[in-house]
Amino acid sequence: MEIKPKSIRLVDFKEELLPSGRKLIHCIFEDKYGGSLFHYRWTAPWRDKGGEHGVERLLFKCIEIEEWNDFDGVWSEELRKVAKEVPSLEDMELPVKIEISGITEDFTADGEGIHEYWRIGINILNDKTLVRKYREYGKDYIRIGDVSMSWDSLQYELYTVKEIESFSEGIQEMWEGDSPNDAVEVGVCFSIWVKKAAERTQYQTITKEIASCIRHFIRDRLSVYRAIKKGFEEQG
Repeated sequence: MEIKPKSIRLVDFKEELLPSGRKLIHCIFEDKYGGSLFHYRWTAPWRDKGGEHGVERLLFKCIEIEEWNDFDGVWSEELRKVAKEVPSLEDMELPVKIEISGITEDFTADGEGIHEYWRIGINILNDKTLVRKYREYGKDYIRIGDVSMSWDSLQYELYTVKEIESFSEGIQEMWEGDSPNDAVEVGVCFSIWVKKAAERTQYQTITKEIASCIRHFIRDRLSVYRAIKKGFEEQG
């Protein structure tokens, strides 16, 4: 049975002194329902054994949500500053730039008529870390620093955005320079085809979902790399 969320508000904090001399913090929530007043106490660990819940994960999610709402907004910037102060939160720092490079109106036809799409160009650019493309065993990979990420896996992640219809066949290198001899690789790019929407505001949601998926994909792979690297360093 689905549990309906209740409207509650944080009304107080309680501190509990442990025999060890350490303290626990309890969050007290109030729920006024049916004329009666109920209180709930939440004592979240900083991080559980799996690292998936607790205050740390809550901060992770706050960063993701604020980036969705306004990537360059005040709170997004403030939360990223906080993340830099906590070593384990460095996973949230994105070492690349993700931007749109262009949009083109496209049409396809089949036996059922004409279908309209937008082709959106996506760039993943060098920021603090070198981004490049390579191909191995007939498959494309994006390499960010020391971590290689499968183009097929990124497509699989992006297909969670239901409005996406298809992708470019592969990823392409991006170069900048005054001449071919002076050209420098600055990142990689690819294209996404999305179905035309009825409302303009729908595109804002679609593009936020696309950007969020890409950031989540990159962060997840870099986080695994950091965990593996740390394990080897501790054994050294």
